[in-house]
Amino acid sequence: MSGAYDNVGFSEENGEVAISLDSASTKTKQEEGITYSWDKVNVFASSTQGCGRKKVTQEKHILKDVTGICRPGELLAIMGASGAGKTTLLNVLTFRSDNALKVTGRLYINGRKVTSDLLTQSSAYVQQEDLFIGTFTVREQLMFQANLRMEQGLTHEQRVTRVEEVMQELSLTKCAKTLIGVPGRIKGISGGETKRLAFACELLTNPPLMFLDEPTSGLDSFMSPSAALGYTCPSTFNPADFFISTLAVDPEREKECREFVHSTCDNFASSGEGQAVQYAVSDNMQGGNGYVGYQNGKSLVPYRGGRQQFKAVLKRRCWPTPCEPMVLRLNPMISLGLLADLPQPGDDQDGSRHPRAVLVLTQLSFSNTMALNTFCVELPIFLREHFNGMYRTDVYFLSKNLAELPLTLFLPLLFVSICYYMIGLHSPAKNFFTCAGLLMLTANAAVSFGYMISCLAKNLNMALAIAAPMLIPLMLFGGLFLSVDSIPVYFIWIRYISWFNYGNEALIINQWRDVKNITCANPGANLCLGTGLEVINGMAFDVNNLGFDIGLLVTLIIGFRTVGFLLLLLKTRRKTIKQIDLD
Repeated sequence: MSGAYDNVGFSEENGEVAISLDSASTKTKQEEGITYSWDKVNVFASSTQGCGRKKVTQEKHILKDVTGICRPGELLAIMGASGAGKTTLLNVLTFRSDNALKVTGRLYINGRKVTSDLLTQSSAYVQQEDLFIGTFTVREQLMFQANLRMEQGLTHEQRVTRVEEVMQELSLTKCAKTLIGVPGRIKGISGGETKRLAFACELLTNPPLMFLDEPTSGLDSFMSPSAALGYTCPSTFNPADFFISTLAVDPEREKECREFVHSTCDNFASSGEGQAVQYAVSDNMQGGNGYVGYQNGKSLVPYRGGRQQFKAVLKRRCWPTPCEPMVLRLNPMISLGLLADLPQPGDDQDGSRHPRAVLVLTQLSFSNTMALNTFCVELPIFLREHFNGMYRTDVYFLSKNLAELPLTLFLPLLFVSICYYMIGLHSPAKNFFTCAGLLMLTANAAVSFGYMISCLAKNLNMALAIAAPMLIPLMLFGGLFLSVDSIPVYFIWIRYISWFNYGNEALIINQWRDVKNITCANPGANLCLGTGLEVINGMAFDVNNLGFDIGLLVTLIIGFRTVGFLLLLLKTRRKTIKQIDLD
């Protein structure tokens, strides 16, 4: 390896962050392995200070001219002090770098330019942070990975056998039936077992190239000795510690330390070993055997088809989970339904106002924020599994939608079943089922809006901050608190994208269009409404708009979810845009 390593040390020993290559013994020929080289990789981060005319953008050079090579059968360690850029380099080499970073350099595998798809099919990456679905057991997690990542032609028995082999190798057999767990919520496996599980997930496919970020952090004492074999000097001093302490930059002597590091790097670059590494890097970029995980233009490890992906992801989404989310949604529905039952209006003037309030309450009850955490909470897991090539974005999005659909249909039906007849709404069965259907559409429109915001936001707090100010004008100008005639002309457009508008009008029409007589205590009063049609007209609604409202609710459901899918797709595409200048 050569280059100006002013912040990263390299050694062909194990270290804090490791890149591991599969042993040559697993190949028929060593030349069939992968040789991965990178040349003059530079990473820049921009930071902006001030505002307006005083805004100043500063660029920080994180990695400078980093060059290196990994050969088949080698174990290569990247060592450095905390903050030296080890994880940044690994993320660059695996096309996982932050989109805000500017990255330049050249990456080659066996004489071919590296692309994100090529690297995904030829390597595995054990990242520093362990991300799992906490309600899965260890065996279930490994089987999910095996079903989506192992060769398509393997039988179920072969996948099970491989999972058992990996659990045996990494001492996970005893905790195979234990939940992974969620810190603070669900008790699960230990930190060391979690780290071994992360390694096991990547080891299932026996990849020719493996990247490991902090592979020994969190391991228990039983597993640690194997990670330290061969690195202790006879003089009782670990060479890795010596390299780091020698090459690290001391903030109190930064100028002196950097001059020493540059001098050391220059001496290495001009040495025979440094020149040999540079020659190997150049040779790998100009030719080689061309093996990159393909044979006759097809991947040696073909992905599972979309049908198998969808089946596996949907099964995981529908897997039995703790009842907490269901309870959080059921409690408000039941409570609001019982509260709505308290008044008992008749077919008089007071009764004509009460059902309107109940219908408003009904719409508000289904415009909750529970859907906001649908995607943003699982976003880190989705991005990692997607970039590992496990499933497509459309498969994930569709499976989430279908898994949530029964709940978004059941809750409105439960609500209307509790309160419809008890509060004296129009009694014919036709009106009951129409009301239930309208509430299902309204609920799904609200949920679709939540999906869209969830796909837009990075986390739940951001989703709540975005959704709250957007819901207020949608409710206000959707006809719930202002009549249509009272909406200012410059805000009228908000009405047409509000599901409150269409849901409110449709529910009012369903309730009142067949009411022929409303009792009036003072027949001579001008304020008395005589028929349900007068109630509808008094709210500036059109009795003939029921079908139109239903169609617009369906349109909003499709529109919100389509925008949500495009936003989710944008997040994956932004991460996979070629960020490295290979020319």
